[in-house]
Amino acid sequence: MLAVMYRLFAPLNADDILLLVPTVTGLQHLLTVCERELVELNMHVNVNKSMCIRFGQRSNVQCADLSSIHGDSLKWVNSWVFILLIDAR
Repeated sequence: MLAVMYRLFAPLNADDILLLVPTVTGLQHLLTVCERELVELNMHVNVNKSMCIRFGQRSNVQCADLSSIHGDSLKWVNSWVFILLIDAR
């Protein structure tokens, strides 16, 4: 249901997760869903190492901060590095 509603894409690499969603509202919702699942696994999102970035025509428009389920804010950035290795054998 979530995949259909938000057209999400979440590749994994080691302990990194990249959440791609078409809207900021969808990203907040997906972040909350992921955090709730991580709580069940006795894990959490490290907000000091997590960040948000926007792409597209409105990427320079300021938008609301995203919040963790613990009330911490995730920072918005203008650039990012994410290494994803794909084995196409």
